[in-house]
Amino acid sequence: LNTTYINYEQAVFGDGTYYGDASGGMYSEYPTIRRVGVGIAFLKPNLNQLLWGAKFPLPGKIQTVPRGELYALYFVTMCASEGAQIEFVTDNLKTCESFNKGYQHTLNSANADLYRLTFGNIQMKHLIVTVRWMQSHLTEDDELPAGVTRRDVEGNKYADEQAGKAASRASSSKQQQAA
Repeated sequence: LNTTYINYEQAVFGDGTYYGDASGGMYSEYPTIRRVGVGIAFLKPNLNQLLWGAKFPLPGKIQTVPRGELYALYFVTMCASEGAQIEFVTDNLKTCESFNKGYQHTLNSANADLYRLTFGNIQMKHLIVTVRWMQSHLTEDDELPAGVTRRDVEGNKYADEQAGKAASRASSSKQQQAA
């Protein structure tokens, strides 16, 4: 992966809460030229500030935002330390619901390959993973839904920003290749 980090030296992938997001960028509505970017954010302990972040283009020919959202979860489990306890927060309800229904349920998903790899990482590394959904694009002024914190709003915002930047870079790269 062509991964770019903010504060790379802090990216440990141990216990904690990770925020993931994906963006189809400016060509999101055009499947043939859409290039999805993926963003990950990890906040400083007890603060609503970014400790480290990562962004990268979604690999492969299938370029859908839901696949990018799931790829964020896969990436975290792939990089996670043995035995890590991970809470993954996504603003993609389908990813959250499918994961929480379990491995057998995901075998019928359009992204079954990524679910298989994700659950394989969890089993192989003895990870404890919970996936939680939150509404996207909440602001500091919004009334928060049950179970969503200001920290979640900031984490989602950082992941969303990284995903958008990755999508822009991937789209620009695709345009240059076509020229």
